[in-house]
Amino acid sequence: MKKFLLPAIIIILLLVIAGLSGCFGSVNESSNNIEKFVGTWRLQGSDPFFLLSDINVIAFTSDKTFTTDIEKTGSYELKDRKLALTYDNDGIVQSFNYEFSEDKQILTLVDSKENAAAYIKQ
Repeated sequence: MKKFLLPAIIIILLLVIAGLSGCFGSVNESSNNIEKFVGTWRLQGSDPFFLLSDINVIAFTSDKTFTTDIEKTGSYELKDRKLALTYDNDGIVQSFNYEFSEDKQILTLVDSKENAAAYIKQ
């Protein structure tokens, strides 16, 4: 009985450690992604029905806030490879999948209807 108990405990500990290491990796990934977002981005092009098509410039700060060229402001959150924008004036939340180019100079946002827009870092 004791021969089986020690291997079982070791396996359980390894599983717990592996699970926790994934959690800590997500925190670091989010911090790294925030750094990629920080700055001013200018619209390069978008599908005609993209949700943010009226916003030509958006600026993200390191304190997770944003401003736009049409005086919309709010906060943003990054989670599970999604960008969520929450507007100050009405609390509406818009979510987008996002992807950066290899050189981190182009940000592509895709809304829930698969409409996309590309923003270039200024």
